[in-house]
Amino acid sequence: MKIKYVLYFVFLLLLTFGQSAANFRNGLWVVRHVLQEDRGPEEIVVTAKRLKINDLYVQVRALGQLFFTSEKKLNLLPKNQAYHSFKKLIKLAHRNHIRVHAWLNILYISDLGSKPNKKMALNEHPYILHSVHDSTYLRMKTLKHAGIEGFFTDPLDEQNSKRIERDIRFLIDSLAVDGIHLDYLRYPSLSFSFSNAGRTAYILKNYYDPVSIYTKENKNGEMLAAYRSFLNDNITRTLKNIRLWSLGTELSIAVKPNLENAPREYIQNWPEWINQGLCDAVILMNYSPNRDDFLKNLHLAARLKTKTKILIGIASYNIDSKSILSRIKQSRETDFAGMVLFSYNDLILKKKLLRKLQQ
Repeated sequence: MKIKYVLYFVFLLLLTFGQSAANFRNGLWVVRHVLQEDRGPEEIVVTAKRLKINDLYVQVRALGQLFFTSEKKLNLLPKNQAYHSFKKLIKLAHRNHIRVHAWLNILYISDLGSKPNKKMALNEHPYILHSVHDSTYLRMKTLKHAGIEGFFTDPLDEQNSKRIERDIRFLIDSLAVDGIHLDYLRYPSLSFSFSNAGRTAYILKNYYDPVSIYTKENKNGEMLAAYRSFLNDNITRTLKNIRLWSLGTELSIAVKPNLENAPREYIQNWPEWINQGLCDAVILMNYSPNRDDFLKNLHLAARLKTKTKILIGIASYNIDSKSILSRIKQSRETDFAGMVLFSYNDLILKKKLLRKLQQ
């Protein structure tokens, strides 16, 4: 009898694993430029089928605007090519039972190559974020030194919010995307969280300038916690609005992978976002080439009870093929919802890796 029960228990385990494997989501990020290629949609879907991808995250909004325009605005032909390519991609993907998520950059609005006039004072850009030590001019050198990608706008920027709402409604109503995927829903860092408008809002609420928290004579743990809470409320408010604009459509967010550092340094409290139902899934950008860092982020996230709403993002551009395959295997052996590769644009240049992934 004991042997019978042991076999029955093993069978249940195998059945459970089989169900988990069947529900495991395989995703692929697609960077926007490929939408301007003639055979872009066909090649993306063919590659996705070969890799058994069931979710495509296609970048359509970057640097503060959609990468394409609607059919009615024929004066921007290159952008319209991207628009028609995206429509075609959705059609081909649906025909092959692949979901398409529109990937939008939210607060990152300008790269270092297309920054605003370097002589223009920050007070003429009240929502551009800057560092606590850089309150006079927009300094490209400061951003590069801090390892920040470019210029971010404050979540309090209502004009940016209105554009995001318009873009999301267009993507859902006119293009019937399967999901909205958010990127850069965060501050560049805690020390780069200041805008003139944001500081004014904080002063009106708390009666002191948050910049004073960073002065040596006034550094205070409680004041810093209050400032971090203010920033967190700004990000959460933005997410709640996006949740309302995208109701009925899956909402996912690309997030910093370390659940301890993300809320503290980037004001990206994604465990709470999941708990509060503000999104349907998060994708950990677990891109570190260091194996120990990759595994540490997995182990931290594995403590959460919401693992079925977490996908693991794996980079292909900064590690070798063997490491990529190992990370995919490690991700599939967990209880997480799936994994997403970054990116299609990189993978198509690595033919040997593609063949291994297909196997």
